[in-house]
Amino acid sequence: MNRAAEADTSFAQASKIATDNPDVILLEAQIVSGRHEFERALKILDGLLAKYPDNFDGWSYKAEIFSALNKKDEALESYGQVLKINPASFLALMRRSALLVGKGQLDAARKDIAILQRVYGQLPQASVQQGMLQLAEGKAREALDSAQTALSKAPELPEAQLLAGLASYELRAYGQAQEYLEKRVAANPTRLASSTLADVLLQNGEPARALEVIEPLLLEKDPDVRVLGIAASAYAAIGDGAKVLEALERAAKSDPDNPNIQVSHALTRVGTGDVEAGINELESAVLSLHGASRADELLILTMLAAGDTARASSAVERLLKRAPDSAMTFNLKGAVLVAENKREDAVNAFEKALELDSSFMPAARNLAQMDIAAGKPERARSRYEAVIAADPKNSDALISLADLERQLGRSGQATELLEQAVKSAPTAVAPRERLLNAYLTAGLSEQANDLATETMSKFPREPRLIRLAAKAMLANGNQNQAEKAINMLLTLAPDSSQAYLEIAQFQETAGFQKSAEATLREGLSKQPKSAQIQIALISLLVKQERVDDAMKMANDIKSRQLEAPIGSMLEGEIFELTGKYGGAVNAYKSALKLQPVGQIAIKIFQARTLAGDPEAAFAEFKKWVAEHDKDIVGHAALADVLLARGDYKAAVEHYEKVVASKTVTVDVLNNMAWSYHQLKDNRAVEIAETAYRVAPNSGMVADTLGWILLNTKEAERGLELLRKASLLKPERPEISYHLAVALARTGNRDEAKSKLIELLATDKKFPMREEAEELLGTLN
Repeated sequence: MNRAAEADTSFAQASKIATDNPDVILLEAQIVSGRHEFERALKILDGLLAKYPDNFDGWSYKAEIFSALNKKDEALESYGQVLKINPASFLALMRRSALLVGKGQLDAARKDIAILQRVYGQLPQASVQQGMLQLAEGKAREALDSAQTALSKAPELPEAQLLAGLASYELRAYGQAQEYLEKRVAANPTRLASSTLADVLLQNGEPARALEVIEPLLLEKDPDVRVLGIAASAYAAIGDGAKVLEALERAAKSDPDNPNIQVSHALTRVGTGDVEAGINELESAVLSLHGASRADELLILTMLAAGDTARASSAVERLLKRAPDSAMTFNLKGAVLVAENKREDAVNAFEKALELDSSFMPAARNLAQMDIAAGKPERARSRYEAVIAADPKNSDALISLADLERQLGRSGQATELLEQAVKSAPTAVAPRERLLNAYLTAGLSEQANDLATETMSKFPREPRLIRLAAKAMLANGNQNQAEKAINMLLTLAPDSSQAYLEIAQFQETAGFQKSAEATLREGLSKQPKSAQIQIALISLLVKQERVDDAMKMANDIKSRQLEAPIGSMLEGEIFELTGKYGGAVNAYKSALKLQPVGQIAIKIFQARTLAGDPEAAFAEFKKWVAEHDKDIVGHAALADVLLARGDYKAAVEHYEKVVASKTVTVDVLNNMAWSYHQLKDNRAVEIAETAYRVAPNSGMVADTLGWILLNTKEAERGLELLRKASLLKPERPEISYHLAVALARTGNRDEAKSKLIELLATDKKFPMREEAEELLGTLN
């Protein structure tokens, strides 16, 4: 009753009556430990047990104190004494088995849990304890079954909710894990429950909520490394690089010898532009590792992305000495050899990786990509088939093979492989997502609807699957189900602007214009300053030919936000949507006065160009960028305009300013490389290679590098890259033309002719049509 003084008085009276009574001595230990004087309490209990060595309560209370002090060995010894006195003690069996599981002594834990199951099998706690053992044994599915057995008997039992959440987390059923863990944290926010829930929210794409859950743990004096790691990931997801570094630095102080923390800290440095320091940290981190690790992979790939091939090669040589029998080692060696343009040696390295591990997908994928680039899709297919033969349930291999079949126009086979992937990994998101897309693309609305219905029951909290499921239901004519499904996005993120936008877009596509408007207005009531929602609502009103309503809304925003450009920007959007480009120019100029930034200057340039005054628009934009030399967005946009106008020298000057600012994108690098090539500047190859390292699966980037190499005496590799670009972007006629040129120059005349005939037949107006006709004539 928290009446300590009266308890002391009453105890003193009892002690006078019977000093040696074991209950009196035990009560003294309890009173003392209640004041957190644990060492004194233990001495009192030692005195009690010296006189009464078989005192059940004395040993039990001693075990509890040791557990509270995190002295696990001493607690185990005390619980052992309790169980000697009463081998069927429920609490002792529960607590000793939990300690044994925590220490990894699973055989000993198994014996205690067997007694629990035999004597107390009807109680839900016995099922929970069985599940905790199964979880420690790596049997997450069985652990979830045990948790659900417990919950069927006691639906609100916190320990069962925690077990169900942890098991679902291990199974990567993050939506289900969130449901269980939210209940557990609401009842008792322990460190394990809260940190796991935060990680689940992070996996479910809710970093802001993850931070809300985990921030109380960050206020502790010494938060554990896992908590800090999850916090760092959440801060990274919301783009707060400073907080990421702060969390990782706290983690490093907590566990200075943990290489994983060093790796995360190093990668954050790389991501914030401090590449050299980040690489140095990574190199330091891997020195303490044994065998090949994810840290080695990140180090070498970061070096390659930075263009430091020599240093990457040295890192691989060191790794070969440390882990000569690792598939990862030889895969990384192959990646370095590709960067060094040693294609045959790279193939040998990737094949060696597969010798060491026949189901190692990164090496199989690298080989398949090289086969495709060499025009050998059948060999690429065999790479994936070999992995599937070694590991029939490898969903990654099944998906990769399905992607290849789709690229080769064999959509039926691709769909069958995706169906197989879903069966092999029923709790994985990626195979199901791909299969839903495949059904929708193929017009298989019934199959899509069936899969969507099943998916919504199994994954009610996966945003990517919710979007596709709703689309599939709509395609099958189930409009009510579809709208109900898409509204699930709001239950995941009730105040998210993006959720309201997606739901409204879905409603508009389905023809529910009034519902879409209502959704956007509700979103605006929750997020009144959301520019995205405002733009979407105005766009919807204009599409409905309610221009006056749209303009009234824009004017209301202008009057309420006098210092912000959003009202004038929305006014400009309305003028543009209705074809009144002169009015748009004036509105955007008003916005530019309030906020002189490149994004608005670009809008003025575009609207004035559409108004029929392109030269004046260009001169004005060029002048604005010159007067605002630090606006990188303006420089990048002006460079793109100059590139389109064929002024490569001027374009390069502006691209170089963007690159110097370290806010460079792959598109900027790609366009810069193309401009250098047009100027016959040798730097074209280096910049194009950098862009390709950053985005190896971009068709446009592969096309640029391939075309440059074709024209700089590396025709064979140029051909490989152009083949890859054509597979990635089959709809781009200029890439098909480049590939035809490469085929002709490398002696593949028949294939070149076939490619040109197909191109000229399917695309009547592409810019290089005359050159394509001339080349075909030459080949004929």
